Amino acid sequence: MTADESGGATDVASGNFAGAGSVGSPRAVPAVYAAEFDIHFETPNLAFHTTVRVARGEPA
Repeated sequence: MTADESGGATDVASGNFAGAGSVGSPRAVPAVYAAEFDIHFETPNLAFHTTVRVARGEPA
């Protein structure tokens, strides 16, 4: 289950879930599924910019 709470509008009552390390069910734990990094590199002869995405299970 994924619950996007960034907008503040959600019907998920987080008090219904057990915490990390609990044997209770259902459980909710924080997780990072993907990350993006902006990379900037400059020298007097070169300017380079790219975005790198890292996510488990995606091809390298």
